[in-house]
Amino acid sequence: KQWYQRRVRGITREVFRDINKLAHVFEMTWLAEKCAEYFTEVANSISTPSYTELLYLFEEAGFVSEKLKSKDYSNVVIKKIEMLGWKQQFIDKYLENADRLSTQKLDMVIELAGTEVSCIVQTLTNQLSELLKVQGSSLPVSSEYLLDNSNLYLCKKFD
Repeated sequence: KQWYQRRVRGITREVFRDINKLAHVFEMTWLAEKCAEYFTEVANSISTPSYTELLYLFEEAGFVSEKLKSKDYSNVVIKKIEMLGWKQQFIDKYLENADRLSTQKLDMVIELAGTEVSCIVQTLTNQLSELLKVQGSSLPVSSEYLLDNSNLYLCKKFD
């Protein structure tokens, strides 16, 4: 156990996912705890918003959520993005390729947005407007107004 503990200090981004997977597959609780510590350290080291850094955390949290059925890492990255006040910026950038994202990843975006559904609606409205502009059309003013001013969270709540 001591040898492994010394080696765990060498966890890097390149091997983190594989080590974390092994820790869970072989039920090595101590190693899973070291992986969680590493992930939290990486999150804590981010003091200024960086899409690349936050994307790494978000993707790893998504993997853990999907494959290892744990939301612990998702909670860490969501808290970090919220703490940095970078929710809208992250969602804008992350949804640039929304058509390539799995529903599980889209669910994480919804979870990140929380009750602030305007973060997602604003991004989708902008994307739709750009798409229509390329096609020589535009989003009707009334539709844009409804998208910008509807509280979809309340609509879903009463559904």
